Amino acid sequence: MANRARQVKGNQQLRLPLVAAPLVVKGHGLKAAHVRPHVARIRDKGRSAGRIWSGRVPCTHAWSYQWVNVQDAGYAWATLTFDCDNARAMQDGLADLPAWNWRIETERGAHVTWCLADPVGRLEAHRPAPQRMLARASEYFHHRLDADPAFGGLGRNPTHPDAETTWGAERPHYMADLCNVIPFNWRKPRVAATAIGRQVTLWETALAWAGAECNAGKSVRWMLDAINQDVADAFGKDAMPPHVLADIAQRVERYRTGWMVKGWHKPAWIERQRKRGSAGGKAKAGKPYHGSKQQSATADMTDADLAVRLGVSRSTLKRRKADGTVSDLLSHLANTVNAPGFAQKLGKNQAKNAATPEPVLNRTGAGERCKNPAADLHPLPALPSPALGDMRDPETRRFWQDRAARIAADRAASRRR
Repeated sequence: MANRARQVKGNQQLRLPLVAAPLVVKGHGLKAAHVRPHVARIRDKGRSAGRIWSGRVPCTHAWSYQWVNVQDAGYAWATLTFDCDNARAMQDGLADLPAWNWRIETERGAHVTWCLADPVGRLEAHRPAPQRMLARASEYFHHRLDADPAFGGLGRNPTHPDAETTWGAERPHYMADLCNVIPFNWRKPRVAATAIGRQVTLWETALAWAGAECNAGKSVRWMLDAINQDVADAFGKDAMPPHVLADIAQRVERYRTGWMVKGWHKPAWIERQRKRGSAGGKAKAGKPYHGSKQQSATADMTDADLAVRLGVSRSTLKRRKADGTVSDLLSHLANTVNAPGFAQKLGKNQAKNAATPEPVLNRTGAGERCKNPAADLHPLPALPSPALGDMRDPETRRFWQDRAARIAADRAASRRR
């Protein structure tokens, strides 16, 4: 009972971040939230009155603060949020982008948010393709809105009493909806301008740097700090908070520990996969076979005739030839395609005991014995060939085909009567 209570409590803890969110926010597409969101507020008491305080608080208290980061859900990215300081560029960009879920007016523009129907995971166990797609969509939206490049996701709280919130679409957006508006020939900037784009870039760069054997033992955090400083100098502000860099470095170190145990980088990986593939001894498609080629009775047949005979399409026949299994398919066809059915097998069993038919149990299961009913209905004629069980013999195949046709005719006649 105690284990059950602990399990229920754990499930409630997993659902708690989103449960604590206001209904109006969840009704406009929010699908994930952080357990301890990053929030900020203006102090109104004490010596630090009028100054801004920021930090992480429990999710049950986060929605009472003036600023809250709804973009970062801990294990995933839940929204796309932009700080638009150029009102004219924002209006022009919003005309070409999907409908936003909410918008909060600011002194110079607005904070615009798009919610994701499927939050994109950002941990080391998640797939990299959705992360790259989200980074590309984030960079394009930032380009169209001319948003602030130093914005990290800490935006105005849409449910705060002082916020001038305009609620938009209630349906969240799938990744395909966001990426469909990106022109085909648009190129992502070399230096990412959004928080999501910079995190994805830093993650991939750190993996490539730490995966080289020459960098074994070097600090991943030191490398990330150097890149972060270069980006900060280019934009004039800190690009990534220190806790984000520490999280990326910790995840990369887990990868590097596995590489050190299993072997380093691409050449070793290719050699290991080649050995695994050759261990099975299966010949690869498209490569020549060693030894003499197998002679087939259908060597002089065209591909169209051979495909008709085998009962397969020409593409399947082509794959069979590449695998070298055409002869096996011919042998299987000759032994199974005309195999006798249930009624024909009764006749074959009757042939072994033609003189004295073997009595069998009746269907009542009472144990009384009766003579095989098939022996009187369809007497077996003389055997046409010594090789009765070899279906490759043409005479044997004709014998079983005629017998099956005769049994079918008798059944049809009995039904008419």
